[in-house]
Amino acid sequence: SLIDKSFLAPSDNEAFKNACFSITHWLRNNTRDNKLVQEENILYGFYKNLLSFRITGIIFAVLAILFLLFSTSSIFPNCPLLFFNSTLLLFWLFGVNDNIFSTLSEKYAYALLGAIDSIEILNN
Repeated sequence: SLIDKSFLAPSDNEAFKNACFSITHWLRNNTRDNKLVQEENILYGFYKNLLSFRITGIIFAVLAILFLLFSTSSIFPNCPLLFFNSTLLLFWLFGVNDNIFSTLSEKYAYALLGAIDSIEILNN
């Protein structure tokens, strides 16, 4: 058979993982000049950073809201700031999530795979 038997159970196979890592690394290095790959990579990285700061953003937004609610006897002077911080809290709660990150990851992967045709392999 042409298929290596060690690749049939990829989740448990270290050779398969190493091969995937190697080809992914090679593909990323050889598609850096592709504009679509660059754009998807920037978007992917930006959203990955947003996702990593999600809990921090929620905590700061809640603390800001609580500070504004309890800092003065009247809530009316702080209404614009309360609205802004409430909007930020909603953004961190509903606008940054794993589903969107998964979609962006797939778009980046498709851009990488789509750029295979643009790779020029030098024959030495």
